[in-house]
Amino acid sequence: MFDVHLVKVRGGKAMSRSAKAFFLIFLLCSIHIWAQDSDAVLQAFQKNFVRGNLTTKIQVLQDAILQSEIDMGPLYLQSLDFVIDNADIFENDLVARELAVLSIRLIGLAGHRNALFPLWELFVLDSTRTVRIEILNAIGGLIPIDNELVLNINGWLQTQNEKLRRGEDVDAEVLEEAVVTLGKIGDDSSFPVLFTVSILGGSNEIDEKAREALYSIEGDFKELILRVIEKNSLQEKLEALRIGLANDDLFDRHKGQIAEVALKKGLYEQTTQAADREFLRQLRYESIRVLTELSWSQATTDAVAHFEKTLEEQAIGIGRTFHVIEAVECLGSMASHEAAVRLALYLDILNSDVENGKDVEDDIVLSVIRSLGALGDIVAFDYLLYAGYLDYSDSIKKAARESLNRL
Repeated sequence: MFDVHLVKVRGGKAMSRSAKAFFLIFLLCSIHIWAQDSDAVLQAFQKNFVRGNLTTKIQVLQDAILQSEIDMGPLYLQSLDFVIDNADIFENDLVARELAVLSIRLIGLAGHRNALFPLWELFVLDSTRTVRIEILNAIGGLIPIDNELVLNINGWLQTQNEKLRRGEDVDAEVLEEAVVTLGKIGDDSSFPVLFTVSILGGSNEIDEKAREALYSIEGDFKELILRVIEKNSLQEKLEALRIGLANDDLFDRHKGQIAEVALKKGLYEQTTQAADREFLRQLRYESIRVLTELSWSQATTDAVAHFEKTLEEQAIGIGRTFHVIEAVECLGSMASHEAAVRLALYLDILNSDVENGKDVEDDIVLSVIRSLGALGDIVAFDYLLYAGYLDYSDSIKKAARESLNRL
């Protein structure tokens, strides 16, 4: 380009207005002539490209690289369009593939963003590994990317994820390049599909690339994790919960929100598969522990539902005593009347069982009594008082007295 400076004549005096005007006219004419010359050079290359055979077309592109002062992007796009228009004819032609790869690479180097959608069109048409990797690499260098194109890449990657789930073969190198490209683009719509890759990728290298891409996504990490918990598979919901809770950059209130949503999924999502039911149980168990730690009283109603479900599971032999105790302790941390009412009613049932000579688990009774003491709600008074008259162990009776004193 041209640098315009104030021109001074001999003796240090500034040039006259007429001289300035002449200089400006000269400058504009020079720019116009330079632009005309550039267009002429570009058009000459484009004409030679049309005339030549495949080998000549490659030579034209190679020569065009030397014209560093001229934007040859339209020529590279012309070459890409030629490859697309003749994709069926040149399907197994190695020279045509060389032309395609060179066109793609030059478009990326030239930063010619008008070629974005033609690049994707060729990606869909040509499944050759080298071509697809070059296309993805070029797209990754042309950011920012149109949202529609991002969704296209997301959709293709999601298709590969479905193949992985079914145990079908995928091109791991192209998949890895797609992951890297989406990481460069950094659009938050890619987070769920990249998360799936990080679980299903099929190799440690792909899994690592997917995790790197995940953390390069710009956006609210909590909301991105919640999106995975809402939309992805049950296995991925559980992994998202764990990743979200392990993130030291999230505040406790964010972790509470994540755990609450995960608990709802674990409680109310329906499935007929035994493996999926286990994932749902783990969602509940792991979210409950966090809600207990945070005393997340907003989730009281769901915590009560979890408690009921845990009792049912214990009754049919698929739950464990420590799961019941965790559910009780979660209610004890809720600081709500609703939680106190439910635990008080459960203590009433336990008292009746002991009174009728049935066996009860001391650890569960102790957790209920201590949790009622922590809640401090007067609704538990009668049941705690009556526990002191029954055939409980001394440690349980002592705990009942201590909880009474805390009401």
